[in-house]
Amino acid sequence: MSGFNRVGLALFCTILILGLSLSGPLFAACDEIDPLTLLPNEGFCSGWLADGAPGTAYTLEELTEFIDGGAFLHDQYGFTAAVFQNYLFGTVAASINLYNQGTAEGAEGLFNDPSSGMGDPVPEWTGSGEARFQPALSYIIFQFWEECFYGSIYMNPATVSDFSEVLCIATEILTIIQGAVPVDYQSWGSLKINAN
Repeated sequence: MSGFNRVGLALFCTILILGLSLSGPLFAACDEIDPLTLLPNEGFCSGWLADGAPGTAYTLEELTEFIDGGAFLHDQYGFTAAVFQNYLFGTVAASINLYNQGTAEGAEGLFNDPSSGMGDPVPEWTGSGEARFQPALSYIIFQFWEECFYGSIYMNPATVSDFSEVLCIATEILTIIQGAVPVDYQSWGSLKINAN
């Protein structure tokens, strides 16, 4: 076997091994990530604690049980799975709803649909998507999209002065999402061979 053929065979085997090792669960596509795995651990931010077990939805029928009037809207934008979890910090409650919309386009489309909500943009948002919040008399609604996920946080009782706390919760979820979404394969182009 010539030297060229040996190098070619070695390169092919290396690519095959890398390809097989990258196809495991750590490299699942965004639409395959279960939002249940993206909930914050207890004690995050000021010490929020889970209030009961999370609810999950993996079909339109299951989603309808949680958000009867809004399930169809989520389905229009590619809904694949959702998780619902309540947290408590003293007498304040926060409800986190996190939806996997299948694609970033689906999550962004849902966020921008007038039927999904409204609010003021959050300039402090560090995600690649967008975020908004809507304060009311006794509660705050915070919504965002990141990658293929659309999230909503409802905090009650809360006022505008509690904005930093709801932002902390949203940022905690954002960090978990960013850590779970697979690395863009375009990053392979940045690999360099050390010629020394």
